[in-house]
Amino acid sequence: MQVWIDQDCCTGAGLCVDRCPELFVVLEDGLGYVYDDGGVFSEPGRARPIPARHEDAAVDAAEHCPGECIYIEAGPSSASPDDTDIHDAEIVVDSTRRTIPSTSMLDVAARLEGDARNVVLAIGHR
Repeated sequence: MQVWIDQDCCTGAGLCVDRCPELFVVLEDGLGYVYDDGGVFSEPGRARPIPARHEDAAVDAAEHCPGECIYIEAGPSSASPDDTDIHDAEIVVDSTRRTIPSTSMLDVAARLEGDARNVVLAIGHR
């Protein structure tokens, strides 16, 4: 997913920043902009890939924008190893411990075998 803001439609309410401060900023001109560590995206239509962990917040910001100026578009996957939520999970099933390299809860669930009613996950970030 990718996001961009049409500053011509921006009301400057700042709800985008309230909903997802990791992607949006309001500058001195009172308008909302998409930004990342490299700077502000001010060219019309220039989109920034949305890190997977911020997709829900970005969609929420677009849905609540009073100026309807935040555009979310399908685009190349922005997920990278740094964007994943889970790096390793230790799974305990019936007192058997296994460490499974994983990038998502779906991966963990797909690798479970047998009765998963009493599963304990020890999840950590690197």
